[in-house]
Amino acid sequence: MSTKNDETQSAANLCLPELTADGSYTLYVPRLDEHYHSVKGALTESQHIFIDMGLKHSGASSPRILEIGLGTGLNAFLTLIAAEETQRKVCLFLISLDTFSLY
Repeated sequence: MSTKNDETQSAANLCLPELTADGSYTLYVPRLDEHYHSVKGALTESQHIFIDMGLKHSGASSPRILEIGLGTGLNAFLTLIAAEETQRKVCLFLISLDTFSLY
């Protein structure tokens, strides 16, 4: 018979932290043999794709952003930091249907 403690232990073992080339961490899911972010740099990847090539290129004064698949939350977190730093109002919609989301 499975207990609540067993379920918690199983969930904790689904993802393993892994150091990436830029010194930030990503999570590795052994069962799927997948990483949440690039092993070349989790922070670098998110900054480049979501902030430098996404948010900074939007001409909207109050962009609306849809994040599907929360994952580690890094992309959403960096977006909110960038919005705060530039004093830009951002409306961030989060939809997470991930099997391995960390919410």
